Amino acid sequence: MNKKGFTLIETVIYIGIVSIILVAVANFHFSLGGTASKLSTNIDTSRNSRIALSSIDYLIRNADGLLKNPNGYCSNNKQIFLYFEDDTYLPGNCVGDGGGIDISSYNDRVRISCIPNIDNDYFEACYGTAGNEYYLTSPTVLVSSTDGLLFDITEVEGFPNIETTLKVDSIATDQVYLTSTNTEVSSISLRNEQDNGLIAWWKMNNSSGVYQTLAKDSAGDHNGLCSSQILPGDGLINKSEGSFRFGSSNIDQCIIANSETLNLSESFTLSAWINPNNNSRMHIINKFDSDNYLGYAMYADSGLVYCVLCDGISCNHAQVPIASLLSGDNFVSCVYRRNNDGNNDLNVYSYEEGRIGNGSASIGTTDKILVNADKDLYLANDSIGGIDNFIGYLDEIKIYNRALNSNEIYALMSQGNIPY
Repeated sequence: MNKKGFTLIETVIYIGIVSIILVAVANFHFSLGGTASKLSTNIDTSRNSRIALSSIDYLIRNADGLLKNPNGYCSNNKQIFLYFEDDTYLPGNCVGDGGGIDISSYNDRVRISCIPNIDNDYFEACYGTAGNEYYLTSPTVLVSSTDGLLFDITEVEGFPNIETTLKVDSIATDQVYLTSTNTEVSSISLRNEQDNGLIAWWKMNNSSGVYQTLAKDSAGDHNGLCSSQILPGDGLINKSEGSFRFGSSNIDQCIIANSETLNLSESFTLSAWINPNNNSRMHIINKFDSDNYLGYAMYADSGLVYCVLCDGISCNHAQVPIASLLSGDNFVSCVYRRNNDGNNDLNVYSYEEGRIGNGSASIGTTDKILVNADKDLYLANDSIGGIDNFIGYLDEIKIYNRALNSNEIYALMSQGNIPY
């Protein structure tokens, strides 16, 4: 038996073996700890993105529509504005008697911002005062304000389709291998949204200071060819955007080619902003055949605004006075509501700039059903030779293929800052 102990070489070898074992054990321990931390980070990001996106999907499915003002939806690719009639599907006290919610990325988190007690389509709906706020992601993850939450709104079968992309990152650390990213995508058709119904929108913008020859339709494909005498004027809603100023010539007009879309037969709404320079009979919108009692029209005459509806046998005229038609900018609108019981309403509204409007009038109920005049539509003139051409300024002419409600009429009217 060798009782001399370890030689130096043996000692070095033994120490080396033990060191290798200790390093291996340490690496194994740290590897297990790193794997656990990595797994925890992955679970946290995945849980946050999944819960947040599920909550967004729930809100979209239960919304009563997209929040909008008279110019269109408030939403864009980085934030979605949903409208709710009450708080049934919302946390806490959010929209009250009706309002909107804004879902967006704020301070690296997904946030719901409540906009309470505001009518959808209100003229300042997109700029409503925010109320309570709620968050859908925790402070332990990051949601980028540039590409962390994105919305893409398209149309599917006439309804808005919202595709939501949510990317959630773990909070950055010095240990890069512990970071994690999770991306979720969903697509939902908003079936509760009411069709906007806007089929023609002639903005009449003219700030270039030159004659206008085209009335461009911003809602459809109903561009109108105009006479060469139409001058620019200040906008009747936004001064800088301009309006069309029609002169004294009886050929001043814009003609929109006959279109099946404009051959209305169900409920409809006509609206415009006007500033006339004459108190005689002047047509604003004309798709009307007076000889055969066909079509519809809206015109001003001697301080009154008229709406006309014809059924092939006779025509109904609803009218409302504008006390000072020649003194400022005026909003006018015709609303025909066809009911299933045959009691159809024809209403005319008028409001004056800077003061409370002098109201609306109706012919009550009528059994008349519109029969179309299969002819071109005229802006600022009649269709029988320019006897009743408009003299003055026209702006923001719109046609809807449904009857707007009173709140929506007030929203259009209030774009001119008229109190109500």
